[in-house]
Formats: sequence, structure tokens, C-alpha cells
Amino acid sequence: MSTTQASTSAEASREAAPHVNLWLGLLWREWLARRGLVVGALAVWLAGGWVILLFYHPGWIIAFGVFYAFLAGPSFGGSEVIEGSEEFSFSLPPPRGDRYLVRMAFGGATVLAFTTAGVLAIGLDLPQRVWGLFVNSGFTEPFPPAEIGFLYPLAVALPFAVFAFSFAIAAVAATRGTVLASPFVGGILAAGTMGAGLLCERYLWNVVNGYISVTALFAAAPLALLWGYLAYQRKEGINRPAPMAGGPCGGRGRL
Repeated sequence: MSTTQASTSAEASREAAPHVNLWLGLLWREWLARRGLVVGALAVWLAGGWVILLFYHPGWIIAFGVFYAFLAGPSFGGSEVIEGSEEFSFSLPPPRGDRYLVRMAFGGATVLAFTTAGVLAIGLDLPQRVWGLFVNSGFTEPFPPAEIGFLYPLAVALPFAVFAFSFAIAAVAATRGTVLASPFVGGILAAGTMGAGLLCERYLWNVVNGYISVTALFAAAPLALLWGYLAYQRKEGINRPAPMAGGPCGGRGRL
């Protein structure tokens, strides 16, 4: 019995290995394609939150997170549509579902990492504690906490919702213009979700507390990503002719 179980386990491991290697390969490809965006955002995050210390507030995390989500959503979700190479990519061996999931996981993880780490750094006064080991100045004095407490979870929920909406729209987009417009549409949908939650809170408790608005954002984000995944599975590949030299108009033509 133990021999049979060992054989079954070995077969399962061999079957899972190619799939893991496929995901690692897709992840490496996305890193090579998006490392400029991710590293640039990391540099801004470190400079604004840990070096300058002038943006030491959850409002800074919200602004930075939403701006990064505006860039990451269409970049991770619709870059092949912009390049006109989606039809070619669909002909390659990796299933389109795996492509979607790897890009979603990589892009969403960066958004959550930047915002969550920023909120924790502010909440625990980490930059002041680190700088306090070396210098003693006004910058190392603890900053007062934000008067609106739900800004801290909102700083994570809102950027992630903006990314989720814009990524899903960009992934299923059929035109380059739709991809470029996806962050604005995603921002409007996320703001509308948050606004509706704030109105409900105002109606129920006569004060905004984030109970409904933040929860609605965290709930809407995975629903948007799920919709994008299902729609992406049925999508027709987009192929945009690439410009060529030697055409009749200024030496440029099209295939």
C-alpha cells in the first residue's frame, strides 16, 4: 500500500512540475516586461515614505497607491492589445487563463505590498524609529495619527479596487483606446463604490466610518477580477498591423 501511495505521489509531482515551471516562466516574463514600472514605483515609495518623510500620512498612501494602480492596471492587463500582439500570444502554448492569473497575481501583489507596507510603516512609526537611530531632528518626531481612522484600511482597499477594475477592463478590451481608458473607468467605478458605501454609512450612523465603504471595495475587487478572468477565456485575440518602412506615406506603410 505504501509503495502504491509513493508511486501516486511521484506521478502527481511530475504532473505538477511542468505547470509550476510554466507559471515561473510567465512570472519571469512579466518581471522583465514590468520591472521598470515596479522598480520606479518602489523608488518613489521609499523616497516619499522613508527618506523625505513629508508624505507621512495615509492620504499619501492613497494618492500613491491610486496613481500606481492607474499605471499598473493597463500595463499588466492590456499591454499586448496596445502592442497588437495578443493574437500571436494566444497561439503560444501557455493557456490564456494562466497568463491572466499570473499577471493579476503579480500586479495585484505589488499594489497590496506598497499600500500595506506603507500603512504599517505609518501606523508603527517605523521611519521615525529607523532615522532616530542615526539623527535627532524634527523629522524624527512622531507624527500624529490621522483623525479619520478608516483612512488606514481605505489606503489599501481603494488602490486595490482601482487596479482590479482597470486590470479586468484592460484584459478584455478589444481596442487600444479602451485599454488606455481603463484606469479612468476603473477609478470611476471604485470611487462610485466607495461613495455609495459612504452614503449608506451616513444614512445608517450619521457619520462615515468605513464599515460599508471599505468592505464594499474589498468585495468588489475580487468580483471584478473574476469577471475579467471569465471574459478573458472567451476573448478573441487582437492583432493590429505593425508599421513598416518603405510605404507610400513618408516611407511608412502597413502589412
